[in-house]
Amino acid sequence: MLWLLGLPLLLIGPLMVYAAVAFATGEPSLNRWIMGVAGVGVTISCVKLARYESRLHERARRELHRLEAVGVAATAEITAVRPTSLGEESGVELSLLISGPAFEPFESTSQCKDDPALVVGARLNAVVDPTDRLYAIVP
Repeated sequence: MLWLLGLPLLLIGPLMVYAAVAFATGEPSLNRWIMGVAGVGVTISCVKLARYESRLHERARRELHRLEAVGVAATAEITAVRPTSLGEESGVELSLLISGPAFEPFESTSQCKDDPALVVGARLNAVVDPTDRLYAIVP
C-alpha cells in the first residue's frame, strides 16, 4: 500500500529536473540549475525513504513468520497504562508482564491505540519466541 503513496513522490524529482530543462528556458541559468539539483535531491531522498520503509516492512514480515513457526502461546498482563502520542494520534503505552510455559516471565512495553478494555490487570493473548523474547499480541 505504501508504494501507492511513494510512486508519486518518486516522480516529483524527475519532473522538477524535466521542468528545469524543458520549461525554464527563459529563466536565468542559476535558477534552472537550482531547480534541477533540487529535483535530483528530492529523487534521492524519496528513494532512500522508500528503501527504509521496504526494509521495515520486510523485517516485520520475517518476525511474523518466525513467530508463526516457533512461537509459543503466552499471556500478557497489563501492569500499567500511560497516555502517549502515536504520531498525530493519541494512544497508550502498556507495561506488560509476559509469561508462558516455555520461558521465564519478562516485562516489556507496547504502544497502541487507546481502548477501554486496556486496563491494569487485563490479560491479553500473546505469542512469544522463547529464544529472544520476540512477541506479538494476538486476538
